[in-house]
Amino acid sequence: MTAALAAARLLQFLAATILFGTSLFPFYALPKVSPDVGQIARQSRAALAFAAVTVFVSALAWVAVSVIDLADDAGALFDPETVSQYFFETSFGKIWLFRLALVLTLIAVALVARRRLFARNVATGLLAVLAALLLISQAWIGHPASLPGGAGRLVVIFAYALHVLGAAIWLGALIPLGLLVDRARCDASALPVAEFALRRFSPVGMGAIVAILLGGLINLASRVDSFETLAASGWGQIAMSKAAIIAGMIAAAAINRFVLMPRLFAAPRQSVAALARSIVFEQAAGLLILAATAFMAVFHPPGMHH
Repeated sequence: MTAALAAARLLQFLAATILFGTSLFPFYALPKVSPDVGQIARQSRAALAFAAVTVFVSALAWVAVSVIDLADDAGALFDPETVSQYFFETSFGKIWLFRLALVLTLIAVALVARRRLFARNVATGLLAVLAALLLISQAWIGHPASLPGGAGRLVVIFAYALHVLGAAIWLGALIPLGLLVDRARCDASALPVAEFALRRFSPVGMGAIVAILLGGLINLASRVDSFETLAASGWGQIAMSKAAIIAGMIAAAAINRFVLMPRLFAAPRQSVAALARSIVFEQAAGLLILAATAFMAVFHPPGMHH
């Protein structure tokens, strides 16, 4: 059951990350008018549509596994009384009703505006807002919800929001950014648009890194009082592995920004090929980070008991 819950969480994290980060990308990283991104826009819209369907499926799977786990009976899914108790007599059930409403609204927006997505318009902005709410609302069904009420819990929830939104901005942008760089690798005429997007993404990515680190450190400090406590728990070991992967991604991003980008026009072929490889590395590392996050959610932090 733990593996099934982690898988549902991973799919949800991945899909919501794509929806948020990819939807925001055209607002800050693309020229207002450019005939050179039509193919990229179509591919990005396909990614958004796939992510919207995945959010819906993973939300249903997450709830189903949770109901079965709570009742310790697979037949509970078909028992109206048990399902009603789950949604209306538990605090997390009410949060799930809100989250499912978000998911249904998100699906409706994606279906109605599918050909207008990945552009600077209201539909794409709304998709990003819904995905952001979906990401942040995970705090109320995860470990932050177990903390005592008051200012301390609000600070941790704010830190959680910083952490997940920073990660989603960075990782979600890697899809259109990777497509732009890959196109520039194959077609030199696409290089100016790719260079423009890379330069516009750079400060956003640095801000995202600050949000990831700040949010993660606050969350860690609220749970762990020493390195020994951290290292002795399964949750802590996954957290340290996740931190190591993030450090590798930050190193790759620094090489991109300060080594490869300045060489784009002096040695375009070699620089674009190296950037494309680096973005693939960041995408793979990002997937590992999301997997680690999904598994962290089914382990208990030090000092927290089931």
